[in-house]
Amino acid sequence: MGKETYVCPYCDKAFTDSHEARKKHLAGRAHKANVKRWYDSVDAGAVRTKGGAWTPAPAVATPTLPPSLQPAPPTAFLISLAEWG
Repeated sequence: MGKETYVCPYCDKAFTDSHEARKKHLAGRAHKANVKRWYDSVDAGAVRTKGGAWTPAPAVATPTLPPSLQPAPPTAFLISLAEWG
């Protein structure tokens, strides 16, 4: 059996899978540049909002939810306007 190889997902570079080899690769200038390039490309597509801004999640079509997760009908929790006294 040969030694296992590790392929870096950022660099597409294969090398022997050992602690020393990984540590050397992860500390390398080319690897760090590739990681930065990848995260910059991800950030470019992201929408940034001001800190603390809340954006609602998109609504999910309820027919696709299982019955136990479907919301109650709008009239389920109506408050009775009966006066007590």
